[in-house]
Amino acid sequence: MKPVIVVHGGAGRIFKEREEGSRAGVVRAALRGYDILKQGGSALDAVEEAVRSMEDDPHFNAGCGSVLNEKGEVEMDAIIMDGKNLDSGAVSAVKCIANPIKLARLVMEKTKHMLLTDHGARLFAQAMGVPETPGEKLITERSRERWKKNLEPDSNPEELQKDLGTVGAVAIDCEGNVACATSTGGLSNKLIGRVGDTACIGSGGYADNRSGATSTTGHGESIMKVVLARLILYHMEQGMSPEMAADAALDYMKTRVGGLGGVIVVNSSGEWAARFSTKQMSWATVKDDQLHYGIYAGERHTKSVDEALTSESNPSEILGNEYSSAEPLLESPSLALKSDLVFELRLQAIGEDLFDRVSGNWIAIHLGSPLVTCLNLVPSGISKALVHAVLRYGEMLTVLKDNLEFHSQIPDLASLDMALVLAGGVVVLGSAEQSFLALE
Repeated sequence: MKPVIVVHGGAGRIFKEREEGSRAGVVRAALRGYDILKQGGSALDAVEEAVRSMEDDPHFNAGCGSVLNEKGEVEMDAIIMDGKNLDSGAVSAVKCIANPIKLARLVMEKTKHMLLTDHGARLFAQAMGVPETPGEKLITERSRERWKKNLEPDSNPEELQKDLGTVGAVAIDCEGNVACATSTGGLSNKLIGRVGDTACIGSGGYADNRSGATSTTGHGESIMKVVLARLILYHMEQGMSPEMAADAALDYMKTRVGGLGGVIVVNSSGEWAARFSTKQMSWATVKDDQLHYGIYAGERHTKSVDEALTSESNPSEILGNEYSSAEPLLESPSLALKSDLVFELRLQAIGEDLFDRVSGNWIAIHLGSPLVTCLNLVPSGISKALVHAVLRYGEMLTVLKDNLEFHSQIPDLASLDMALVLAGGVVVLGSAEQSFLALE
């Protein structure tokens, strides 16, 4: 069996300024999942890795990009399912977990249960040694602004729900096993404890080797009413192709309960589909070493995997030409601390891009080039700080803020999961699991 993976970044409306980032995010996720499949890995591992990649990408409503509930907190749902034996694990209303999909898999493999929620899920995560992430680190400025806007008396929450970005993946591996995974931050300004379709088996996703696998996105309550994921597999069991089954199920949901959404599907023969009734849905798939991806209905770009991997190493090719310009900066290796102002930039390496979780901005870096684009970053506690960054790959990272300059050697940026920069005389680099020791 030739391996196939399909991913989605959520159905709805994607604002123009976020389109390229959404395309890049689903492409990156599909390539990472496909790499596992090509090496003989399982469909389960592939969908988990693909979803984890998107949970780490603030363009999507999952993990670090999750929307906020009515109290201004992140509550997330996730599910994963193995089509080989119908095992499934899910979590709902979880907080302070960077990657809920990993916790969902632990529920599947380490308990006799299928779904843990809220406080119970948190206790289980602690027992499994899953590190907690402070809630504020999962909140982007965009999510906070959306939450505040929804609190205004004349706000229209329904309108702001249209650009949500639940993420999901389905795959079939070399042995013919299928799997699905879905993760979300839910609805903006939802009631505390609200759980949508994602964590519900048969609604947010379903996988069965006898028919295939699907992951859904859209209005959760509508999806649950028609049990959308299982409905699609039922249609395929009746002889429909993935595309026909997806369209039939989406049409039923629209006509029966007025719900819109999107789905990705792969059947037991490796045929796939990415269909949606909303205006847009970011999606990507890899089959036969060919990458296909798009956002709009009828949009389908195609590249070879080799070409896509080459493009991924150059963010200006993936994220758009607006990232290709940069201005030269000082390259002096000297260390000059002229201020006792303390601020924090938490940068997460996603592929070859850096994302500042505090400001909600991307910093596109060009490997092999000493230049990085200059962005206005707004960390908490600092008014409109203009941060310049220069990267010499394998040599030097220099960060300057007004009259403050400090630097650190970076042996291999690509191997870093997280970089925490503290202005107090110390620059600490390391992975997300390492402790960040800071000010002396």
